[in-house]
Amino acid sequence: MTTTTREAEVQKLIDRSVAIYPGDLLYYPQWRLSQEVTADQLPDAESFADCYAVNNSTIAYIYEGQYYVTKVTSSNLKLLNECGFIEQHFFVALSIGEIIISDPDRACRWDQIEEAARLAHQQELKRVFAEWSDEHGIRPLDEAVLRRCFVIPDGGIQVKHFWHDYEKWEMPKTVHLDCTLGSTIGKFDANNGVVVFVNRDGRTYVAHGYWIIKVLEDHGFEKGSWYVPFSNGEVIQDPVLAQRWEALAN
Repeated sequence: MTTTTREAEVQKLIDRSVAIYPGDLLYYPQWRLSQEVTADQLPDAESFADCYAVNNSTIAYIYEGQYYVTKVTSSNLKLLNECGFIEQHFFVALSIGEIIISDPDRACRWDQIEEAARLAHQQELKRVFAEWSDEHGIRPLDEAVLRRCFVIPDGGIQVKHFWHDYEKWEMPKTVHLDCTLGSTIGKFDANNGVVVFVNRDGRTYVAHGYWIIKVLEDHGFEKGSWYVPFSNGEVIQDPVLAQRWEALAN
């Protein structure tokens, strides 16, 4: 890689990063504490030139004497490696929920970076899920079938049971693919007239009635063993989502 090409590639990374400076005021909501970034916290720019560190899906790196932070994505890690950055261990700002309160513009920019990384991660998961499904004979379901199913929201769903409230999440939530894909993607279970399954896209779907079981089996899905949501008297607490679920019973 030529120097000019490297500079252009690193600039792509900088464009999706924020700089952190000594004196920046950060707010830690978990402790209700504000604290300034000190020069001692930041790694020595000369000793750690062209190095990066990772903590909690956040990357810190030093380039031309400046300390930057961005989010972990496959493209960001690829850029760092291709540009010759070396992984080290040092302080990673904004990796435990801190908020920049001394500069609203950078705080807003960081929110945008986090959202872009979340969307990129979702797309990466979908790609991996689809490739794995193709390799294991799990074929796409018709849109007409999926429209008859309820999708568990990304952020989970609050339900009330006879004895307690709890939050129901999607089945696969992380990308530890070697140990979760085989037990979730393309699997279904049923109870009391309700069927749950994880589709090729990694989303968790729930359907009224056993009509869908043959459809799933015809598309390569297999029986799993899970707790089936909404099959034991649980009540969805969000009225809009509850209405959507009930409408699908008709």
